[in-house]
This record gives sequence, C-alpha cells and structure tokens, in this order.
Amino acid sequence: MTYAVRGLAFVWLIMSPSLSAIFGQSRAYLEFVDLPYMDDEFVITDFRDISDDGAYLIGASGPVRAVELMAVRDGVGQALGRFGEDYRLTQGELISGDGQVIFGRASGLEDDVSFRWTLDSGFSRVPFHVTAVNYDASILAGSDHEAVYVWSQSQGQRPLISSPEFASWELRSVVAMDQSGEVLLGLARHEISLQRRAFLATPHGFELLSEILPDGDLLPDDLSSDGRFVIGRHFPYQGSQAQAIRYDRLSGHVKVLPSIPSQNGWRIGGLVPQFINADGSQVIGFQAIEVNRVNDFIPFVWTEQAGSRTLMQVLQDDYGLEYQGEPLVNVRAVAKNSKVLYGVGRGAAGRSKQLDAWYVRIVDN
Repeated sequence: MTYAVRGLAFVWLIMSPSLSAIFGQSRAYLEFVDLPYMDDEFVITDFRDISDDGAYLIGASGPVRAVELMAVRDGVGQALGRFGEDYRLTQGELISGDGQVIFGRASGLEDDVSFRWTLDSGFSRVPFHVTAVNYDASILAGSDHEAVYVWSQSQGQRPLISSPEFASWELRSVVAMDQSGEVLLGLARHEISLQRRAFLATPHGFELLSEILPDGDLLPDDLSSDGRFVIGRHFPYQGSQAQAIRYDRLSGHVKVLPSIPSQNGWRIGGLVPQFINADGSQVIGFQAIEVNRVNDFIPFVWTEQAGSRTLMQVLQDDYGLEYQGEPLVNVRAVAKNSKVLYGVGRGAAGRSKQLDAWYVRIVDN
C-alpha cells in the first residue's frame, strides 16, 4: 500500500495502524514499516541522513541480495542509479540541509571514490571523502589519507590547517559544520601522546577544546545550526565511564548530560549523544542499558528543562502518544527542526531478530 505523510511517500507494508494523539498544540505520529520486504521485493536496510526540515531523506534499499542507495525527494522514493559502469554505490552518507545534494561513496574494482548527486545533474566525482556539508552544499569538508580539506564555491579546495601553536596536533576529520559553513567541528590527535580532542575552525581562527574537561579524550559528535553548541563524549583517564557533554561556546559552560533514570529493573550504562537540534536546546542519542541480562540501548532526549528522558517518555508525556510496545532503539536520522526522526529496530527483550524501521513526526496543530 502507499502511505504518504507531509510530502514523503514510500511503497510500504504497514505493520501496525498509525499511533497518534493530540496533546496541547502538537500531535505525535509513530509508524512501523514491515521488514524485510517492501513491495514484496525491496528492503529498507538503513536510514543515513535527513534534511534540516525532515522533508528529504537518504537511505539504503534494494532487493534482498543487493543493496541500492535511495533518496526520498518530493514525496517519492528514488534509486540513485549507477556511478559509471565499473562502480557500485556503497554508502550514501550526507544530504545537504536543503535536501538538494547527496554525498556518498562508490566502490570499483581498483579504487573507491566519493560522489556528489543532484536530481538535475546526476553524479559527479568529489576528490575527497565528504564528512560535513552546510545548508546549500556551497561549503564541504572532508578528508583523504593525507589531509583534511575544505571546499567552497568561492575558493575551491584547500587543506584545513591549524594554528602554529597546535602544530603537534594532527587534524583527523571534520564531523559537522554550522548552517553557514563558517564553523567546523572536528577531531584532532596529538602526535606524541595520541590524546584525542575536539577542535573548532572558524574565520577567526582555530580552537582546540583542551581547556574544557582536560583530563581525558574529548570526541566531537555534532554542532548546532548556529555553531554555538557542541555535543560530544568525554573519556576520563581515571576510571569513570564516558560522559556525554554539551558545550556552550558563547558562555564557556560545559553541561554533563545526566543518564536517564533506571526503569523496570534496567541497569544503566553509558550515554552517547548523536544529534543536536538547530538552536542547541535539544540533544538526542542513545543510552546503553541491560535488561534481563541482555545488553540493549534506547534513545534518549535531553533538554535543559526536563533533563534526560527516553524518547517514548517524551512522546507520551509531551505529545500524549499512547504506545505500550517494545522500546524504540537506534535513531539514525533527526531533522534539525526536531520534528522528524527515523530509526531502525526495537528492544531485544522477548523479540525476534527482525528489525523494525520506524518513523516519528511531530506536527503542530
């Protein structure tokens, strides 16, 4: 059957009816997609990235024995096709904030290449592995085996170079950039100690985040659209487990995100931040848990007002959603407007190994 929501459409076999409820001024929708089959032949194997407004998505789908990259644009799921006769598409990794440009990888007999894809122009080759893109794809960042690069329409490709005082730090990758492309968030490693630290590159200079939580590694995860807030993971050298943090560049304040409270006999493990919304007010990631001696993980949502809660708690408490099934796991794509989420999988307790693809949207009345 064809199921369409707000400009998005897949040919999906729906596993359960739509679950929705009105609470205050917003409504939450949760859908499950029947896997492994889509249209009796194709599978949805993964979701990779989503545009800022949630209207465009890149994922992987295909017949059971071969995976094909797919984009959802203007309400239609479309296979990206082929990048030359000698290459097979292997990864669709990024989509620009406006949803118009996709970046990924293709594998050939002799080499792997990075590609850029648009609806109008199709494929073109990119000279390095793209790991971050701004809103309209006018600025890119990425790396190859030699260096980290930035490309812009005005200046072309150039290596990203740190300040002289950080000459002993090797730039390893860029993981995110702000909407304008002026603030880059990445990872650096010390050449001697091998300590790993997040860095920020801006038009005003290079900043190694060595003053905040200096007693350990600090790994970057995401950046708010305005470039003000950084989320990441701090790994202390002495004993304690990793901490999820949000760093406010304006105030210099570092917030250690609390774990979600234990529920139903869970044993709580580490908290991993994955996504931060446009203005930095909301962080989404996953919390490691143990349930009945089975290791699992469950999505969390953090806000300054409510702290850390499970995704289902947020949907139920803030949007009145009624749902009593196994907990959702594995959030794969979150729109910067905080109103569209995609994921794959539900909790392992009592379930088979079949994964469920799920989709959540928040609609204002």
